[in-house]
Amino acid sequence: MTVHILCGPARSGKTARMLKRLRERAAEAPGSVLWLAPTGRAVEALRGRLLNEASIPGRPRLHTFHEMLQEIVRANDPAARLLSGVQRRLLTEDLVAGLAADGRLAHFAGVADTHGFTDGVLGLLADLQRNAVPVERFEEATASAGPKERQCAHLYAQYQGELRRQHLHDADGVAARAGDLLREGLRQPFAEVRAMFVDGFGDFTRPQHDILELLSEWVEELWIVLPDEESGQRADLFARPRATMERLRKLRPEVEWLTSADVDRPAGLTHLERQIFNPIRTLQRAEDSTGVSRIEAPGVLGEVRLVVRRIKKLLRDGVGADDVLVVLRDVSPYADILTEVFDEYAVPVEVDGTEQLTRNPAISVLLRALRLPDDDWPFAGVTALLRNTYFRPLWPEATDRSDMAQRAEMLLRLLGEPRGRHAYLTAITAWAEKQEPGLEDEQAEESLRRRKHELAKEC
Repeated sequence: MTVHILCGPARSGKTARMLKRLRERAAEAPGSVLWLAPTGRAVEALRGRLLNEASIPGRPRLHTFHEMLQEIVRANDPAARLLSGVQRRLLTEDLVAGLAADGRLAHFAGVADTHGFTDGVLGLLADLQRNAVPVERFEEATASAGPKERQCAHLYAQYQGELRRQHLHDADGVAARAGDLLREGLRQPFAEVRAMFVDGFGDFTRPQHDILELLSEWVEELWIVLPDEESGQRADLFARPRATMERLRKLRPEVEWLTSADVDRPAGLTHLERQIFNPIRTLQRAEDSTGVSRIEAPGVLGEVRLVVRRIKKLLRDGVGADDVLVVLRDVSPYADILTEVFDEYAVPVEVDGTEQLTRNPAISVLLRALRLPDDDWPFAGVTALLRNTYFRPLWPEATDRSDMAQRAEMLLRLLGEPRGRHAYLTAITAWAEKQEPGLEDEQAEESLRRRKHELAKEC
């Protein structure tokens, strides 16, 4: 087995070099090559690149790292079931509730029933599993610590025990399960792989490192690409790839350094690439800023409009839409505005990332409804739910009256209770039994009290 590591900056030909070797290996033994990328988008980009290459026999296997792990578990442990994100949360909530009821989460007694605590527990479980921390080691490390740490270790042990009992694995634990199967010699569906190519990663998690070591035991060639510069400068920028390199040295790799190809680019872009991640005190001012422009605009909408106008001009000048990339620090605040403005200017656009499920109006209403008990049924939240058009309860009382939810909202407004399920029901029961008499100066409101009494009886 030979491990090859290709290091170099962007546009140094690392991926092209690996593709050349992939073609050679595929020609020797079709179906014996495997390519791993960090994201589905990277896989699809490579698949499109290879689509028209008839020179590659067979169909090269292209996967994300996570897809490969899932395939290994699915093929060699068909009884194992993947725990979805929603199922994982429900399982965690059940475990927390059970442990809290038994007094085994005393340190967290005041917050154990909150959504925030569940979020924190899920984050802890994810971190422990991504770093392949065994239950026994975590319990040993926290044995001499305080009750907080010991109770976290107990919760982790209970979670892992429940996964084993139900033969489940979650997205963060799939690497550990796949590793166990590989150690047992169960390598399907990749048993025929002899050359493996790993591209697009800056670093690897501990379980991913373990998987690479296990794979290197039977493949003939393992190729890994890491971004770096042979000069050793810009340590902050390349800290993770360099740490990864040190960890991979146990595989005794052959390391090859590639340099950026000489490309005729504007002076401003060349200077920016060389300086952007240098320490502030060492930055040098460019003498020629050709190729770099700064757009100033008032607010997010103004910023997006000016950018889209510039893109529109490029398209009219013959630049292809696929050749234009818009990069943002965070897409979320811009997603809706980007889509709207690009449509307004008739510019085709593909916004990265999928729309959050919570942006669906029906799901948003459902989530707000689920939060009502935790907030003690606030008046504003309850009435908003009752008048929402998505709220169509199958109440027996609504069989003959389709507007029963709206009438219930009207009753709550007349009652004037600020919050509380018990307060609502007590007031409704009292008004349903009898109409409360008014004071001498409230005779003018007699019709209002009668209306309240009638609605209470209906609801």
